[in-house]
Amino acid sequence: MTTPSILLDSLHQKISTWVDQRQLPGVAILAMQGQTLLDESYFGYGDVENAILLDNRSIFRLASASKIFVSVAFLKLVDQGLVQLSDPVSMYLPEYQSPDVFTSAGNIIPATRTLTILDLLRHSNGFAYGDNEPYQSALSSAGLLDSTNKFGLDWSHGFSLRDWAARLSTVPMEFEPGTAVTYGLGHDLIGAIIEVITGVNAEQFFKDALFDPLGLANTFFTVPQDRQSDLTNFYSRSKDDLVCIEQSTQSPFLIAPRAISGGGGWDMFGNGGLVSNSRDFSRLLRMILAGGTLDGVRILEPGTASLLKSNQTQAIGKILPGNGYSYGFASLIDEAKAFGGSHSGKMWWGGSTNTHFWFDPELDFHGIFLTHTFPFRHLDAAATVDKLFYQIVTDQPR
Repeated sequence: MTTPSILLDSLHQKISTWVDQRQLPGVAILAMQGQTLLDESYFGYGDVENAILLDNRSIFRLASASKIFVSVAFLKLVDQGLVQLSDPVSMYLPEYQSPDVFTSAGNIIPATRTLTILDLLRHSNGFAYGDNEPYQSALSSAGLLDSTNKFGLDWSHGFSLRDWAARLSTVPMEFEPGTAVTYGLGHDLIGAIIEVITGVNAEQFFKDALFDPLGLANTFFTVPQDRQSDLTNFYSRSKDDLVCIEQSTQSPFLIAPRAISGGGGWDMFGNGGLVSNSRDFSRLLRMILAGGTLDGVRILEPGTASLLKSNQTQAIGKILPGNGYSYGFASLIDEAKAFGGSHSGKMWWGGSTNTHFWFDPELDFHGIFLTHTFPFRHLDAAATVDKLFYQIVTDQPR
């Protein structure tokens, strides 16, 4: 049996080699079991060209890993009695009173089922990211798809979040609400509903409801001026070297957008979603694992926090092979088809910017892997880190 120190040394050496070979610009990892810190390490650079090292202040584009933060903040409104998960979306966005649906033959018919808040949070709503026809063309007709951008959806439009939601309501869903699961735009609609319920800008709501109470001092939709030097550059591994494709000094994250993307941004860098770091992400996951409280501050009621530790798509399908879905992240149900560590009940997700997190309620265990480069799942680095820490925690090869 390999000792934890040897496993960690091996992992650190592998990551250092990736950085030395310019496969990755830099990596931040953090893992804990209970109150025990298993590892917190930083490798490489936030800015390769100027040799600016990563550290515990460095912040990364989370892309779709933003969704779990959005789910937690929204569930605070549930705890306050301001909204229920079973509520129809049309209670807050009236234009969704009579949505349409595409049939398998591509025809458009009225939906026969009610679109609910729960459908938005667990991706059983039929508003996908736009990969399939005729849904993709409908997004384009609504002005929500940039045909000149090979990545399609983007957050560079001038709509308010409320305007964007109204345009999306004209697009037929890919299936009847609550009957299937597809990854898409539910959390962006959640952001619009937050603004309707609270009467404040969604970005301000997240700061007041979650970031400040939980002590997330490194988590932003718009990077403040005094933290702009901590935002990492973004890179692509092209041929045999790293190529900087977004400098931190020119990032859209430096300018407040007309509307935020609760889903994690609509361009290839995750712009429009959140930026954060490993320590803040760890605080969020520790709070969930602890039943909604951290350092004496209650963020969620225990029963609400328990929802985040459960699969919400048991009866309607899987988001990925072997995985159901909770509120913004996957729930592992088949170890044979696992990503990274294999342990049923593990909750996990990531973002297109090669961010990755997991938390395991049974093992009281969580971890975060952050880097800032394309392509997605480059080197299987996130899976390598995930798997090794599961090996350490379970004390057996996996």
